[in-house]
Amino acid sequence: MDESERTVHAGAARGDGAVRRVCQQLISSEMRYRFWINRHQQPMNQVAESKYRNQQILKLRRAAVQQVHKTALVRYLSDYHITGKERTLTLAEFHGVTDPVQAAINEHHYYLLSASTGYCAEALLEMVADKHGLSMLHNYRETYGQFFSLYCGRARAARRGKRYLLEEMVPELKASAGQIRENILAGHAMPATSHGRHLRRAS
Repeated sequence: MDESERTVHAGAARGDGAVRRVCQQLISSEMRYRFWINRHQQPMNQVAESKYRNQQILKLRRAAVQQVHKTALVRYLSDYHITGKERTLTLAEFHGVTDPVQAAINEHHYYLLSASTGYCAEALLEMVADKHGLSMLHNYRETYGQFFSLYCGRARAARRGKRYLLEEMVPELKASAGQIRENILAGHAMPATSHGRHLRRAS
């Protein structure tokens, strides 16, 4: 856990853009920070319990992929500047009849937790020299983000009873994202054993 905590504090002090904002907001609340530590420790313990370095890398990759999914909604709302009625309709797709203000607060809370874990997982992948894994993760985040934006657009159109003009692109992007995810989790392009560190303890 020590390495992850150092990563978060370094991100808050000198990270770039979104990383710095996320880390600063995470550590600004002692309660939220402690909650994150308890939540983050589980996947990191699973990494540390693996006897072989390649197993550790695969578990780190899996943890990073999971955070892409968990942060997708807030990233979408922010990146595509979704506001007003469109924001309310989008939140309703994932939170049902929950008050949209409360839904947004809840999403932001879990976004901070998940984004921080994703940042730490990727920092550890850098430490073990998994350059190809990080490249695939970046590609996956971009492709999944594109799919997610179309999914949300289609969902809003359906709620209005209208046809979605980009409907045909949804399965195509979903398949592309799925193939990248499969490659990541199947262990494609693993780093050479002689490079990077073996994580012997939970980090």
